[in-house]
Amino acid sequence: APSAAAAAEMDKYSISMFDGNGNMLSMAGIAEQLRTRLGGLTEQERLAALGRIFGNESLNAATLLYEGGAAKVNEWTAAVDD
Repeated sequence: APSAAAAAEMDKYSISMFDGNGNMLSMAGIAEQLRTRLGGLTEQERLAALGRIFGNESLNAATLLYEGGAAKVNEWTAAVDD
């Protein structure tokens, strides 16, 4: 479960890692949520939000998810899929 700060930030931007049935969304689905829900923020606001959601240690990975969105996640998945 996310920390209280992460949960509050996710609620603030209507970001969820799970669907209505409690199943975790795909990485592409999560990345697309980040792009659409945080897209109107300034870079400073977006980095702060991503830091609160994912923790500052994971900020680089979260930023890559935001920047690439679902298309890049799907592209990467196709490239590494056996």
